[in-house]
Amino acid sequence: MENILKSIYLFEDLEPLEMIDILGIVKAEHYQPKRLIFKESTKGDSFYVIQQGIINVSTQKIPSEKGKVITQLKEGDFFGELGALWNYVRTATISTQTEAYLLKISGQNLKEVMDRNNSIGYKVMSAMSKELASRGQEYKHRILLYEDKCQTLEKKTNLLVKELRKDR
Repeated sequence: MENILKSIYLFEDLEPLEMIDILGIVKAEHYQPKRLIFKESTKGDSFYVIQQGIINVSTQKIPSEKGKVITQLKEGDFFGELGALWNYVRTATISTQTEAYLLKISGQNLKEVMDRNNSIGYKVMSAMSKELASRGQEYKHRILLYEDKCQTLEKKTNLLVKELRKDR
């Protein structure tokens, strides 16, 4: 269990004694196939680490993907960490594809550990800050690519319109 938790960016910098505090708040859960873990738009209070199994991620917010599985997660993946730490609303529906064994960490319990041990709090929040900055850069890059594609499409559309007008 410790190895899989150490592979998560939130805990990778923790010392062995600090990991003992984290291990003390982990709850093992077992799910049968095709079971709901949480629903999109509900308040987040915990996050999960996949020990075994395949987890489906779906959303209702993207019209073209409504109700469809948009990605699958597997052993070593995790989800819900933002909701756990800040009680954010869930951005996706999470359910099991196969039988699954998950490690659940309550956001409240994690906050209490971070309050008791400032070193853990600093390392977890530092890791979260780095991750969010990285995600921000990734999203910025994606937006720039989409903007470029839109501009290219606009130019092609304008050329096509000009051609169509000439043919009249």
